Amino acid sequence: LYRERAPHWVVVTGYDAEHIFIHDPWIDPKLDYRAVDKINIPIRFAEFETMARYGRPATQTALLVWPAGQVPDAAAK
Repeated sequence: LYRERAPHWVVVTGYDAEHIFIHDPWIDPKLDYRAVDKINIPIRFAEFETMARYGRPATQTALLVWPAGQVPDAAAK
């Protein structure tokens, strides 16, 4: 999103058939934007897969959280 080569955390806020929606809390003081511009950003699945890896050997981390006893459809697959 920012052309930076540094990893940082985002929060996945939802998904639909074509996109994963993220909230990105990273603030770059060199950029001029409103905080609301960083809420529910639509990212295509293939682009998210690329963004979700960092360095060699393509390090990835994911933390999934949902209410106890409620497994989302995507997590059940």
